[in-house]
Amino acid sequence: MIRTLIERWGRGKIVRRRLPKAFGRRSIHVSPDAALKYLFPNLERGDPSLLRIATTLSTAQSIWDIGANVGLFTFAAAHRVGSPGKVLAVEADPFLADLLQRSAQMPSNSDLNVRVLCCAASDETSVARFLIANRGRASNSLEQSGHRTQAGGTRYAQYVPTLKLDDLVETFGVPDFIKVDVEGAEMQVLRGAQHILSVHRPSFYIEVSGAQSEHVAAVFSANKYVLFDGDAVDPIRIDSCRFNTLAIPAERACGLDDTTTT
Repeated sequence: MIRTLIERWGRGKIVRRRLPKAFGRRSIHVSPDAALKYLFPNLERGDPSLLRIATTLSTAQSIWDIGANVGLFTFAAAHRVGSPGKVLAVEADPFLADLLQRSAQMPSNSDLNVRVLCCAASDETSVARFLIANRGRASNSLEQSGHRTQAGGTRYAQYVPTLKLDDLVETFGVPDFIKVDVEGAEMQVLRGAQHILSVHRPSFYIEVSGAQSEHVAAVFSANKYVLFDGDAVDPIRIDSCRFNTLAIPAERACGLDDTTTT
């Protein structure tokens, strides 16, 4: 009951928070409407695995953040790749996309190359129903991906454009690294990225729902990617996808840990 009241109170509210020291303590706009954890000032506790992955990025890389939410990874990555690099933040929720744009336009972030695209990534160029979660907007999802239990129901539905990642290369260039958090739409995203997977071959950090795990692993295997536990501090190879999975092209995975777990 109390949580529900706080969630309703937080709808539409916007606050500033600072990224951890490793990312220059840059300010970004966040909202408890996305998740209640953003009520607290310490962003480092919010998603430590995601921030740890961001520390592995290098200067001048091109990063795509698919399902960018409030931009925790977007701006951590942008700090790591610096002004020679670039980050594309793809977010279907206009409210969250506006937060991303506001953060990108802050004077303290003017040296970063962040581009915001308000759409959903999928396997076709079309229009789809997008469900705004009754609880945190971090659980928003495409209707065709199924309802998410953590969403607590649907606040409302709206139509959003859908685009294939393959079609974004012409405008935004070839990515070196793609982070994917799309609440059950993992397979649609990967089906729309076949050219990227087979030709450009970036690394992926992808959140995988249980129902999609086997299918996602099969796609990466078919494209000769090696899977690693995305939550492990040291690289641990896995045969099937975990909730957070790191997928690296086989030709670049040489020398990483050979220990394999299921």
